[in-house]
Amino acid sequence: MGHPLHRRGCPTAAGELAPAPAGSPLDWYRHSRRVLLDTLDTVDPDAPCYTFSRVDTSVRFWHRRQLHETLVHLWDLRSATDPAAPAPAEVSAEVCADGIDEFLDVVVGRARAEARTDLGGVLRLEATDADCSWVLGPDWELLPTHPPSGATATLTATVADLSLVVWNRRPAAPAGTVASSGDYRVIERFRRAPLR
Repeated sequence: MGHPLHRRGCPTAAGELAPAPAGSPLDWYRHSRRVLLDTLDTVDPDAPCYTFSRVDTSVRFWHRRQLHETLVHLWDLRSATDPAAPAPAEVSAEVCADGIDEFLDVVVGRARAEARTDLGGVLRLEATDADCSWVLGPDWELLPTHPPSGATATLTATVADLSLVVWNRRPAAPAGTVASSGDYRVIERFRRAPLR
């Protein structure tokens, strides 16, 4: 059968999809979850494996990806009954900042050019509870944190709320959670880009 991360059904090339689950989807999910967690617990994190990153092709990629995927979907579950649910407090600002880094490195980094629609200006994401910020040029390229021309638009929030904005979970400027300034059209282009 081969290495667990190279099983049949794990995509290894574009267009190769997992087979439909046999039996109960819940049973299939529980079994698949157990296989994944057992594999991540036992395989060397530095071992090479399939990823969809252009930079990291190690098992470690999947540790990071599963952490951030779980956090986003934890908020999804909580917001099903409370649309104003706070960002998960179980994790540090450092972990949330890494989630934003992952989005910009992996998702934006592998996106087709047409998905990275022109933002029409420079967008700054500024954390209020951590010493971090991200500045995106009109072409989605990361810029120095203090670009010479300044930002066309800025979103300011806790790093956890910024991570939810990045994944289109949190609206871009609800009162009291995420503050916006500058040209709101840049923020809307960021939010509507078909990357997620």
